Amino acid sequence: MTEFDIIADWVLNTYCNFSCPYCYVSLKDRIHFSQNGIDAGRIVSSFDASAKKWLVHMSGREPFFYPDFYQLMQSLTERHYISMNTNLSSQLAYALCKNIPSTRVSFVNCSLYDY
Repeated sequence: MTEFDIIADWVLNTYCNFSCPYCYVSLKDRIHFSQNGIDAGRIVSSFDASAKKWLVHMSGREPFFYPDFYQLMQSLTERHYISMNTNLSSQLAYALCKNIPSTRVSFVNCSLYDY
């Protein structure tokens, strides 16, 4: 069981590489996320500055498509905990399993769809 003080639910993007029939986001609205000046390091610093231990739950259609997602995960797990919703279609999922301490991952919700 992870120990954290507060939870943040962060919708990272609306892009997904699947077209699951149960998804409420239309295909035309599943776009790539554009950072538009968003600095992930600054966001992590904001979590750090709060002096609280956070559980940062990341979702969106597929969070692994967020630019520099792996680096974001590494930075967050230095002091905080993470969780996510994913379809595990990205090769970065393997890097997550190999390199992010499991003690810093609260849970991973995996969606599966049989085409």
